Order: sequence, then structure tokens, then C-alpha cells
Amino acid sequence: MKRILVIDDDPALRELVTRALQLHGYEPLEAPDGLSGLELARAQRPDLIISDIMMDNGDGYQVLAHLREHPATAGVPLILMTGDPRSGHMRRGMEGGADDFLPKPFTVDTLLAAVDTRLQKQAAFRQHAEAKLAHVCSALRLGLPRKARSALTEVLSFGAALGSGATSNDEATLSEIGDKICGAARRLQRWIQSVLIFAQIELLSTDPKSIELLRKRRTPDGAELVSTIARRIAFAAHRQFDLKLSLSPTAVTISPELFSKIIEELVSNAFEFSPPQTPVRVSLVEDARWACLLIQDHGPGLNLAEANGGDARMLFNHGIHDNGGGGLGLTIARRLTELHAGNFHIESNPGRGSRVTVRLPAAE
Repeated sequence: MKRILVIDDDPALRELVTRALQLHGYEPLEAPDGLSGLELARAQRPDLIISDIMMDNGDGYQVLAHLREHPATAGVPLILMTGDPRSGHMRRGMEGGADDFLPKPFTVDTLLAAVDTRLQKQAAFRQHAEAKLAHVCSALRLGLPRKARSALTEVLSFGAALGSGATSNDEATLSEIGDKICGAARRLQRWIQSVLIFAQIELLSTDPKSIELLRKRRTPDGAELVSTIARRIAFAAHRQFDLKLSLSPTAVTISPELFSKIIEELVSNAFEFSPPQTPVRVSLVEDARWACLLIQDHGPGLNLAEANGGDARMLFNHGIHDNGGGGLGLTIARRLTELHAGNFHIESNPGRGSRVTVRLPAAE
């Protein structure tokens, strides 16, 4: 039985709504104001909330804002009610994340139709999320053992060589073995981090409320962030002089944390899969309403059929660059871009390199 919370300071209307819901097979909960309604919502976790806008002790807008800020209630659909006919209320409610709007007075049939529609959409979202979760879990079951075994085999084999020949190996050989062990461990660490982020993105993409909140975040100085991350990656690869930067001060509509992930994945791939002493060009420019991040290398090129999509299970098991997980990194960058209403494009010529363009909305 679906549980529905009704928040309204009018006892007569609250009784009418709860009785109609009960007769229709729902389990109604009641709260006389916004503050008590929020407490009840967090304690009871209703499937739907119907709230009046104009109330003392916490109005409907405050209820909506607090619901969306709290992880436990952020995804609960909410229908706002008001007797004020001005359209500004509806616009403000929808911008705040309300799911529907009931102007007073309304009929019982109108109420029940709105409730049924919201619950059906919520059920569809939940089914979609469960399908995404099953898909990701399947990919993890198939890919994790293989990737983990590959990197751990390197660690163990080089570790064994180090142990068995500790007295006979010279200092240079020991240093080389140590570097290879660290390199294998770093690849495993990066891949595991990418897997976890990929799973989070796949689940996040099923939640419109979370996507809406994501698209409100900003990176005020994208150029500084790109420069810092690109220089760090180039230094780690001992290719500082291969990095060519062309950056314009640009504010980007994405959080610094997620923009950093896009930059890291794309720049790391460019250095990892291009030979030393060839340039890796990284630029950030503002083009009309877009902030454009471009990364170009002179590596072997990409399989565009895989780079422009690909099943998650393929990405975990083989991927575009099997030795480094480049396919998964590209997919993470693409999906983060698309979650933020951006565009992701790849151009590649076999043997001549690749060019990746990320367009994200420029922030005002």
C-alpha cells in the first residue's frame, strides 16, 4: 500500500484529501504545517507528498527545498497545492523541483488522477534505475575479476622476481622492478576508481532531481583547473615539454569535482596512448554559449564504434585500449558531459591520433 503524506493547515481540506486517498486504497499521513510535515517525511519515508504552499511554520516552498536537500527524501515526488491563481506560484514551484501542481479548488477525481500519474512515473523511474543497477552489476561481475587478476599478476610476478633475486640484482634492476610494481598498482587503483564512478553515474542518470541539482553547479575558473590537472599528468608521464596549453578564462556549468574527472580521463588517455616527444594539445575556449574543452594527441587512434557508445560489459572486459581502461574513461567523460546537457565528440585517424571535444554550457 502506497503511503501518501498530506501537509495542509486547513483541517477540513486535509480530512477531505486523506479520506479520498484512503477510499482509493492509499495509506494517508497528515501534518498541519511544514515543520511537522518534514519531520514526518523523514521518519515515515512516504511514496508521495501533497503540500499546501501558504502555511505558517514552514510554507510549501520551504518544505520542497528541505526535501530536495536531504538525501533520504530528495527523490520523493511532491505535489503543491494553492488557492492563489497567479502563475508565478507554479513557476516557482516547478523551478524548485516540484513534480505537479494542484490549483484549489479541485475535485476528488482531479486529485486522484494527479496522484496516480505521479506514482506511475515514480514506479517507471524505479524500474529504470533497477535495470541500470542490474546492468552495472553484470558488468562488474564479468570485468572485475579479469582486470584485477591482470594487474595483480604483474604485482605478484615482479614481487617474486624481486624477492628471489634480491642479492644478485643490481640497483638499476631493482629500481626498474619497483617502478613496474608501482605502475601496475596505480593502473589497478585508477581502474577501480573508474568502475565506482561509472556505477554512480549510471544510477545518477535515472534520477531527474539529482540531474537538475548537478546542472546548477559551477566551476568559476575552468582554465586554472585544466592547467593544474594537465600539468600534473604531463609531469607524472615525464612529458612536460609535450604538453601544449591554450586556455582562455572560462566559467563552466559543472562542479569542479566532476569537471576534474572529465579532464583527468581525457588528458590521461592522450598521454598514455601517444608516444613520447609528440605533442598533446589541450585547450579551453568559450564559443557562444559553450565552454569547449579540446584534447588532441598523435597516438594510434581510436575505434570510433566503441568510442561512441559500447556496451558496459565490453568496456569492462576489453575496451578501446585494453591495457589501460581507456574505453571506460572515455565513457565516463561522455556520460558526465551528457548529464550536464553538453556535447561530446571524437574524431580519430588510425595511426595519426585523436581529437576529443567536450562542449559544456558556459556559466554566466
